[in-house]
Amino acid sequence: MLLRPRWVALHVLTLVLVISFGALGWWQFDRARDGNMLSIGYACEWPAFAVFTVGVWIWLCRDAVRTPSPRGVRSAPDGLERVPDELVLPVRETFVLPLNPDDDPELLEYNRMLDRLHRQGKS
Repeated sequence: MLLRPRWVALHVLTLVLVISFGALGWWQFDRARDGNMLSIGYACEWPAFAVFTVGVWIWLCRDAVRTPSPRGVRSAPDGLERVPDELVLPVRETFVLPLNPDDDPELLEYNRMLDRLHRQGKS
């Protein structure tokens, strides 16, 4: 799966980015040794970009090879127990308070507008 053309392109892009970030970090480190104090921050920043890139690459690869969960069981984050569908609470409908005629007229009109938008979203 990770050897399909799209994935090979992602692997190559990751490798190019990590090498580029490493080279840029080394270049900034050399400049910092010559007395450029601003380059000290960049010398730390470029390797951080490389670490972030590798982290995203690992995350994408793990997500691609992870097997789908069996039917009727929802996935949970790693290290947590899987939750069967019958234990998951259903999504509740939005509760709209009845409009009180004694309310502020602007608030009343605003609430009516929200009610209309809510009803339109259901259809």
